[in-house]
Amino acid sequence: MSSRISGSSSTTRMGPVGSDMKSVLTLPPTKCSILLIALACSNASEMEKSATTPVGLPGISQEIAQFESALSRAKKEPAKSLLLCNSLEDSQLESDCVLAVAPHLAKSDRQAASAACKKIESVDDCFFRLAEATKDSALCAQAGEYEIDCRLHVFSFSISDWLEKDATPETLLDKAPTHIKEAGLKSTDSRVWTALWRWRIGAKTPLDRSICAFLDPIQKDHCHLAGEGLFHDRLNHFRDKGAALCQGKLPPALQTTADPGLDAILKMRRAQDLCDPNARHAPPPTPIPGQSR
Repeated sequence: MSSRISGSSSTTRMGPVGSDMKSVLTLPPTKCSILLIALACSNASEMEKSATTPVGLPGISQEIAQFESALSRAKKEPAKSLLLCNSLEDSQLESDCVLAVAPHLAKSDRQAASAACKKIESVDDCFFRLAEATKDSALCAQAGEYEIDCRLHVFSFSISDWLEKDATPETLLDKAPTHIKEAGLKSTDSRVWTALWRWRIGAKTPLDRSICAFLDPIQKDHCHLAGEGLFHDRLNHFRDKGAALCQGKLPPALQTTADPGLDAILKMRRAQDLCDPNARHAPPPTPIPGQSR
């Protein structure tokens, strides 16, 4: 607007003097109205554009596009994807990008992935993800406050690497201490045994807790609780998928052997939430809880 006023003043100063000046400055009323309306509309248009067009929008759009490109290429080209992450100017986008890409890169270049994690704010979360992706519990040492949870996750994911689906309880108890120690965990941690029995019980269908019967009292409790937790999780999984669980026979993946304890859980859950469509949550991922990886 200032340039427009400046231009008008300049024209006036260059005009004739005396009586002629009046003729230059005096315009017919109609023309004055048209001119004022034109100027007002023009200024309003400029102000409207300024108000509705966020500053830096093209830059943000480009950053988001670059972020999405990095994620789409992460699995096949993790190194190139990481370069895209590192060139992002928005710190939050860069951090989220590295969190998503680094675990893929860790499978081929653990050193580069670790270096990338150290440069972002969410360093603990990043190393947690690297450890999960590589099944290397040693990386959990850099997961900060999440270290123990990280070790438990990696341990749980790795059980299928050393324990057969049909392993006897005796075999499980014999092999477990070595792998618990390698994971940096303690045999006195009940969560370790819950994870082990949960995996063993969940390795086959129908869900069968009969293997718990001949264990010593402590392990028997771990085994029974693992089976209960697994059954609850599977019920939640199918409930959120919209399966009909309110009455009648359960889907094949939810079948159990004769087990009064699990029958009682089913009866309780049907009274609480399985018959309530409003109790459903976001659709779960495809894997059924307890399935071997």
